[in-house]
Amino acid sequence: MLTKMNVVSEDTVEDRYSLPAGTEIIPAVVEVIESSGEVRIAVTESASVLPSALTWEAGTSKLTIINDLLQAAGYWSLWCDGSGLFRVEPYVDPASRPVSFEFKHGEASVHFPDWSSEQDNTSVPNRFIAVGQGDEDAPPLVGVATNEDPESQYSYQARGRWITAKDEGVEAESQSVIDQYAARRLRDAMTPVSRLTVTHAMLALNPNDLVAFIPEDGRRRLATVQRMTCSFSFDTDIQAEWREVT
Repeated sequence: MLTKMNVVSEDTVEDRYSLPAGTEIIPAVVEVIESSGEVRIAVTESASVLPSALTWEAGTSKLTIINDLLQAAGYWSLWCDGSGLFRVEPYVDPASRPVSFEFKHGEASVHFPDWSSEQDNTSVPNRFIAVGQGDEDAPPLVGVATNEDPESQYSYQARGRWITAKDEGVEAESQSVIDQYAARRLRDAMTPVSRLTVTHAMLALNPNDLVAFIPEDGRRRLATVQRMTCSFSFDTDIQAEWREVT
């Protein structure tokens, strides 16, 4: 069995595909999805438009085009929920997401007691710079996010120096979008520092949902769902990978 994401991932444009500056981004995304024959789409509308023209070469995956456009609007990458509905939604900071489920150690626990946590503290940046695409008439937008939290072991205050990561050619339709992108990329560069692997019962969770995890040590952790796998046996459990929110 394949996920419905394969429909747009394996479909490509036959000719060079171009969109002019000023194109409304979200309607363009919907049009590309529908060109693959899919019509079940849940869309959060937006007035965002492309600040400059974009072009993709023939043979480019439609999913690549869709996600490039969604990034420019400050949206999540395209995903499908359990009912097969394509979801086009704005990115939401983990701190602003509701907790979808609380995993708590005890008699009513729905997760196995064995779990693991991995940390990689090397080269974690405390500054992220995102550089957009300029043209002859306007310089590129630049978004900068920094970690200056004195309580963080990775902050500028804790290290006494900047460790910078950078993305160039970022598609962003406004300064707020590229600032949000830089903040998200800095957070993503830090969240792999703590990866939780947990096995739990079958639950109605979606990628990027926020969960609370209280194992036997009693410490409450917040994490976002990154990956879920299962078999097709009648008694299957979910092998989940989460990123702890710090």
